[in-house]
Amino acid sequence: MGQPARSRLGLLRLAAVLGLLSAGFWSALPWLGCDLNPVTHAVDPFLLRVCTFGDPGLPAADGVPGFSGPYWGNLIVGIAYLIAGLVVGLTKRWS
Repeated sequence: MGQPARSRLGLLRLAAVLGLLSAGFWSALPWLGCDLNPVTHAVDPFLLRVCTFGDPGLPAADGVPGFSGPYWGNLIVGIAYLIAGLVVGLTKRWS
């Protein structure tokens, strides 16, 4: 492979990594914003727990056991995009 083709593959790899990392951020953003207390505007770890695992005072909803909060799916998809971005960025070649 010549130098221009190799450079183009490098740019495509960089674009793929940046796209996957960006998708991971945007998909997890509702979960990331869940920890902000609207009254005090401070980070509240209890709210992250509620958004991921549900309210301990309420009965668990149907779904994945242990995950009944509203944004647990966003967190899992964001982690999947992050892992995909790392795999693409750390592998040597696509072909």
